[in-house]
Amino acid sequence: MDYVCIEYGDSPFLNYLKALEVFDRPGITEADEDVVLLIRHRDWILDGVKNACSRISSKYRWLAGYHNWYCQRHYSALRTLQLSI
Repeated sequence: MDYVCIEYGDSPFLNYLKALEVFDRPGITEADEDVVLLIRHRDWILDGVKNACSRISSKYRWLAGYHNWYCQRHYSALRTLQLSI
């Protein structure tokens, strides 16, 4: 499994969300284990954005973009996973 990705942004990065490896499927719900993990990831980013100093906040904004890119690509049926910052 290749975790190095250059599809989002200009630089290669570790696509750690790929470890979930369970994507859009019929009957997907917010109770599914992989979706619960993505909800925690989303909420962690939101908390980080709210509490980060200006020097770190750009990193959380990048994470928010990565999170949205991954969810749009693999969990498009669940719009509630998306972040708007």
